[in-house]
Amino acid sequence: MSYRKNNWKLWLLLVVPVVLLLLTVLYDSQLKVQANHEADAKMSRVSDEIVYTIEETIERQKKNLAFLFGTPPISGLSRAELNRGVDPLDGTRLEQWKQRLEMIFVSMLQNNPEIDQLRVIRFEPEGREMVRVDRLSGKIESRRSAQLQSKADTDYYRRASELSQYELYVSRIDLNKEFGKVEFPYQPTIRMILPMFSEDGSRYAFIVLNMNVSNLLQQVQALVTDETELMLLDNEGYFILHPLKDHRFSRDLNPQYRFGQEYSLELNGHSDSGVVLDITTGSRRPVYLREIRLSADKDSTLRQLVILPENYIQHLVWNKRLVNFGFLTVLFIVMIMGVLIFWRSYSASLRGSYLRAEYEAIVNGSADAIIGLDLSGVVTSFNMAASRLLGLVSKNMRGGLINRFLSFEDEAMNLRKLIADASHKQVIGPIDTRCRGRSGDIMDVSLTVVPIKNENDTVFGVALFLRDISQQKNAERDILQANATLEQEVSHRTEELKQAHQQALQASDFKSVFVSNVSHEMRTPLNGILGAISLVKREKLSANQQKYVEMAEASSVALSLLINDILDISKIEAGKLEFENKGFDLILTIESIVGSTAIRAYEKNIEFIVDITDLKHRHIVSDANRIKQILNNVLGNALKFTHQGNIRLSVSSTVTDDRRVRIDFSVRDTGIGIAKSSHGQLFQNFSQADSSISGKYGGTGLGLSISKQLCRLMGGDINFESEEGKGSHFYFHILLNQEDTTVETIEPELQDQTVALMVPNVELRKLLSRMLSVCGAQLMPDDTLNQLLEGQQVEEKDIPAILISEWSLVAEDDRYRRFIESLGISRLVALCELAELDIASPWHILNKPITPTGFSVAVLGHRQKQDTVVAAESPTNVKLDGRVVLIVDDNEINLEVACGLLNGLGLTLLTARNGKAAIEKLLQLTENNEPLHCILMDCQMPYMDGYQCTREIRRGEAGQKFMRIPIIAMTANAMSGEQAKCIAAGMEDYMTKPIVYEVVLKKLQKWLPVGERLNKTIGQTKNPQEQVVAQEEITEVQPTAEPQLPVWDHASALKRMLNNHNLVNKITRMFIETIPKNMDQLHAVVQQNNMTEVREYSHKIKGLAGDVGAVRLHRNVSMLEDAARANQQEQIDELFGQVQHDYEELMAELEAYMSSIKEIS
Repeated sequence: MSYRKNNWKLWLLLVVPVVLLLLTVLYDSQLKVQANHEADAKMSRVSDEIVYTIEETIERQKKNLAFLFGTPPISGLSRAELNRGVDPLDGTRLEQWKQRLEMIFVSMLQNNPEIDQLRVIRFEPEGREMVRVDRLSGKIESRRSAQLQSKADTDYYRRASELSQYELYVSRIDLNKEFGKVEFPYQPTIRMILPMFSEDGSRYAFIVLNMNVSNLLQQVQALVTDETELMLLDNEGYFILHPLKDHRFSRDLNPQYRFGQEYSLELNGHSDSGVVLDITTGSRRPVYLREIRLSADKDSTLRQLVILPENYIQHLVWNKRLVNFGFLTVLFIVMIMGVLIFWRSYSASLRGSYLRAEYEAIVNGSADAIIGLDLSGVVTSFNMAASRLLGLVSKNMRGGLINRFLSFEDEAMNLRKLIADASHKQVIGPIDTRCRGRSGDIMDVSLTVVPIKNENDTVFGVALFLRDISQQKNAERDILQANATLEQEVSHRTEELKQAHQQALQASDFKSVFVSNVSHEMRTPLNGILGAISLVKREKLSANQQKYVEMAEASSVALSLLINDILDISKIEAGKLEFENKGFDLILTIESIVGSTAIRAYEKNIEFIVDITDLKHRHIVSDANRIKQILNNVLGNALKFTHQGNIRLSVSSTVTDDRRVRIDFSVRDTGIGIAKSSHGQLFQNFSQADSSISGKYGGTGLGLSISKQLCRLMGGDINFESEEGKGSHFYFHILLNQEDTTVETIEPELQDQTVALMVPNVELRKLLSRMLSVCGAQLMPDDTLNQLLEGQQVEEKDIPAILISEWSLVAEDDRYRRFIESLGISRLVALCELAELDIASPWHILNKPITPTGFSVAVLGHRQKQDTVVAAESPTNVKLDGRVVLIVDDNEINLEVACGLLNGLGLTLLTARNGKAAIEKLLQLTENNEPLHCILMDCQMPYMDGYQCTREIRRGEAGQKFMRIPIIAMTANAMSGEQAKCIAAGMEDYMTKPIVYEVVLKKLQKWLPVGERLNKTIGQTKNPQEQVVAQEEITEVQPTAEPQLPVWDHASALKRMLNNHNLVNKITRMFIETIPKNMDQLHAVVQQNNMTEVREYSHKIKGLAGDVGAVRLHRNVSMLEDAARANQQEQIDELFGQVQHDYEELMAELEAYMSSIKEIS
């Protein structure tokens, strides 16, 4: 038997290392595959950028050539020459046509610095130039007759002589030659030629455009990263660009250098990637090959090769090995340490169990009742005699207060006092007394109380020794015993009720205090953590340090989200949760959520389908953030618990019988599902479907509980259906007033058009069919589509207008794709995953999941809407030089974080630790006549809080100079009403902790100019009355303080009108005459709350303001137009006030300018 055991262990020792070795080899091979993919992706990105740059530049010059070809002199030349030098159409002479064409050529060269030469060459044996305009040393000159050359012996002349009508020829890239010699300095050139035919159909001449591609080649080389190299070849393998300078333009300079003689290329099957072999050195480097066809002619074909260093992939593999195997090593060490610690703990516990068993045997064998208590009177242990004496089942005693099981007839016998006395290391007793157990029987006992000490001689509990002496004293106390028992029971129950009532009150008060203070107490240190992390991230960090900082930041953000969840629950239970109802686009809101969810779904290889076709009410008034919160939670759970299959999001809207709009959301997944036994607890606080869920997937169990409460507060509800192992279906709805919604009308833009679908996925095909049906399209039958794709002859009417295909069906076979592209289908749409980005024209990309916006752009051909985003400026490009800011906070970490965030902005930063110190600092600044522009004020501080400090400042206790200084609250209290409390105290603005750099920067940009004007105004005031007036004037314009935009940008208006001063002055006069009437009309419709006309007049004024260069008025009237479109009534009056103020400042500046013009004239 022993031999078998040892044999088994020997086999285990042999097998485990072998398995580990095999796993290591397999994993290492996967690392190499990943490294190859990364290298290919890097080269592909560079290659795509180069192709786009070249094709876009060449296409622009093709359009210029087509424009020249369409000018009147081109056709007039042939008519005039065939009619003895006079155009029979209008009598224009041949020389006049040439002069006009020269003028057009000169203008074209002036506006296109890339064009070096434009010519018209006569089709005749000598091939002599008729018209020629050159760019020489920066000057543009027309060549006279004596300077014109014969080009009949050039390659491009012979090629142009073979061109058909309207056929464009694009030459290869070579160095320009004059009189048969290469020009110096070198001018790499592409020639584009279009033939000119006379009216009788004979070839007359051709127009030639010489494009200098030096700048283009420089742009291409700039796209090459430090780790990559570029070779650009012509169709015969001569080098145009090469890392070695002597190989460049080898066709004209060094014809012995050709790609085939220097290198050997090995591609990976049908892929564009492979390896290039340097024949001279023998080095093998990764390469990515692309062909660029500039025209149908083979001479214009370019080949570009993007090349990586020889050891690049090996370096990638080693980096991955270091990271991954290092992590596994650390994990293995931690596991070994954990096993050792567990073993030591288990051994100690085993020894302790033996001792406890021995003591329990001794105690249980005693005839006296022995009860162990902690110092609060809770039963910790007892023996069988105690159970018999008190008449209790053993399991009912442990963990309960001793008062529940044992009480004394003598009121002087107070167990709490006895325990307190024994805790001072005193042995109490023995005492003869009468006691009553849980059963109600009164008995005479002898009581002894003994303290229990630990190894440090510290008392941590007491032991009660009870000996039954009832038989000795029973006879003399029968009647008294019954009365005492009744009185004792009443007293005991009354005491319990009092304690229960008091505990309930204390719990309620504690909860209220907790809800009020938890935000401040938890957010204050969290602000320090996040702020410190933000400061560290701005330092130069190593890769490991960067990883650790990101881990800390992720954990802090997770903690912040948990705090928010707990606060939401508290607000909901306290009835203090507020909703911010505003108008917004529900579809765009859903698409923003879908965008982030789609990335995570793609990473898990899960099909994510979004169906919003039944959502008729696009623009609604509600709380967008709360809707996002619910939807993010439900989608997040679906992603978390789904490992394969798909997730489907559906949104629809209907009108209920009571004329309300119901928005329904549905999320189905094919995840792990929920057991039926767990359905009832899913929406409870801190509850999940299974106790193992939190350990495996994380989470607090608050998300669905909060979501259910939010749905109910918005008039709806949330529910689900699920079966373990088969997925889940969560659905919720909200109710809106019908007047708070707008029905979107969809135009049938594809009416009577046929659309073909090559989409194998049944769900996606159904979704696309519905979306196309709404647009009026007709689906092509599959049989007809198959005939077309098999190359069978079909009628022209059977060719679809649009083809939507899964990109994977056509991506791998280039010939099949080119065949589809040649069928004459107007629009080709590629349905692809997020990662499939190398899709070229004529295909239009439709990313999964399919959204209305993506469908509109890819299928309907609409232009992508660009949201106006004002990006927060970085510390390196935002300067607020010379402004002084006072930061008031009692927390040293928060002070350090705030100062660290604002360093580098050119500010002078002052600090104070409480409100009292802040007032002293202001008085000192007043005495020294020093400026201050803004105060950042914490609300909760010792000695004097931020609210009281603000009131003191507004009353002038810190000096008259700073009575109106802008004060911005910094509070960690996120409860409702906090912002109103700050404003009521006299603060101008409000932000919550943890402080975010972008938020505090935005606040300072808004209020620092106000503080600066206050300092200047107060400094110029002669008396207190004038000071108050000036301050009130400044207060009125605070909302429009936007220093980054001028009132009137005269320079941009002048530039837009081609520096025509007379035109600018004329437009300005017309603006001054017409704008007052438009402003009066806008004022009238604002007062009437007519949103339609507010939008119309705002749009009209916006156009006028844009023409004249009134940038600030243009910006604010655009915001007014958007608010009217969204029916945001509460913002209309505020925005109109800003527009009115901008208008008055603009008119004053324009009138001053026009007056100066008159004085000069």
